Amino acid sequence: MPAVTLDGLADGNFPATDAAASARHFTGPRVHRHVPHAGHHLPREAPEAFAAAVVEVLGLAEGRPPVGAAA
Repeated sequence: MPAVTLDGLADGNFPATDAAASARHFTGPRVHRHVPHAGHHLPREAPEAFAAAVVEVLGLAEGRPPVGAAA
């Protein structure tokens, strides 16, 4: 199963990381994104970034490369 993981850069509870510590939990294609000016509740604080991640994971499921990947 593909995944797009997100970290809000303004999250005061859980500081943003490179997601390396959780990478082992994902076996399919996975990309990690940092979302500026967003905290812990990404769907509310950054709905556009959250929706873009949903669209991107659907693309990964269809075999498309991650957004921003060299073609």
